[in-house]
Amino acid sequence: MKEFGNALKVIVILLAFVCSGCLAFQQVDQKTKLEVDLREYMQNLRWQDFHTASFFMAEENRAAFLEDFTGNEALNITDLVLLNFEPTANPNEYQTLIRMEYFMLPSNTIKKKDINQTWILVLDPSSLKPKGWQIATPFPDFP
Repeated sequence: MKEFGNALKVIVILLAFVCSGCLAFQQVDQKTKLEVDLREYMQNLRWQDFHTASFFMAEENRAAFLEDFTGNEALNITDLVLLNFEPTANPNEYQTLIRMEYFMLPSNTIKKKDINQTWILVLDPSSLKPKGWQIATPFPDFP
């Protein structure tokens, strides 16, 4: 009977390790998803596909973002560089710093704009499972 009790303890300990490992794996997986989303967002900005880029914005900031960028034929984005990417104290939140290089026609002078953004993991309210990452902060005044 003692052997059964010891075996049960070992099984419980192993299950605890497996479950904690799954949680760590899920957090790494969410970071990887954020990295993919961030690259896609930056690519959409670079190619001036503002409509697609707007889907990364929180819904309350989307219209203002599109208003600032849609129809601005003078804008030419030449480069976007990720300068900083780090988690905050909240495990479902990351801070990013992107440097955008651009020029506005008729000028050909390259200008730089640093863009600080907070990305948050949006959870599905019905299941509390992750839906995806969104930019919680409004896009800074531009240009």
